[in-house]
Amino acid sequence: VKNSKKYEWSIWDDTKIHVGTFWDEEIQNNIEDCNVALLLVSIGFMSSNYIREKEFNVFKQKYEEKGILIFPIVFNPCDFNQWEDLSKLQFYKPSGKEYGKAEIEDFTYGDLFKFIETNGTLIPNPNIDRYHINLFNKIESSFTEFLNRRKRETENIVNNIKGLFTISG
Repeated sequence: VKNSKKYEWSIWDDTKIHVGTFWDEEIQNNIEDCNVALLLVSIGFMSSNYIREKEFNVFKQKYEEKGILIFPIVFNPCDFNQWEDLSKLQFYKPSGKEYGKAEIEDFTYGDLFKFIETNGTLIPNPNIDRYHINLFNKIESSFTEFLNRRKRETENIVNNIKGLFTISG
């Protein structure tokens, strides 16, 4: 996303929390400041009570109150339908056909990675870059649509307020 010509993205994740910092407070402050939440959904994500209660529910509340873009990505195979609110979101789920994996119906990011079993070395996959480019383009276009929708909603509110104060003689 650093190559975006439309937006200046600032990316934060919990690896930026310094030792000795109250991590919950740091996470909550950054959630409060965000406009886009990328959810890397996996079994670990789904099994975390902290993520569900302190992150996802806050993102959902922010979405309902003032609007943020929640962008869920199926990172590794999992049953995200276990969370009713999460399952209602449109996920970024590309087709495996785009990445030479037509036999995989529910393609995930993790499907791009293969390792040599004897030593754990990553086997290079040129489709990883293609996936990143497609993902970035989808994030950027979704954020643009999100901003346009917010602008239209604000204009509608302003127009409705103007209508309330119209006086005819």
